[in-house]
Amino acid sequence: MKKVNFLTFFWGNKYTEEHVNILYRALKEYCDFWFEFHVLADRPLSKIDKKIHQYELWHDYEMEGRCWRRLRAFNKETMSFLPHYFALDVDVLIMPKFPKPFAEARIHTIRRIHTLGLCGKWEN
Repeated sequence: MKKVNFLTFFWGNKYTEEHVNILYRALKEYCDFWFEFHVLADRPLSKIDKKIHQYELWHDYEMEGRCWRRLRAFNKETMSFLPHYFALDVDVLIMPKFPKPFAEARIHTIRRIHTLGLCGKWEN
């Protein structure tokens, strides 16, 4: 089975680093497949779990806020470090029996960034 990458975004002060940890712990509890968790943040996060991969969030469209900051996530060059991922809002609710389509064997053949709660999706 291929590894699944989950990505969330963190900026501003609406949420805390603990919200990132809560999302990660929920995924660990309810996903019975191999995954890694990533966060793009506007500053270094010192209180998140050490197993969460952390990257610097770009500053394009910073003044517009909201999902505009995420638009570069649809750029293949920008996201070359993470070519396939599922984007989750930091406040998304992960429930028992979290869907398994993420872990299906064919996922590695799809050249797409899948999004949950984003503004759209990018396809190659």
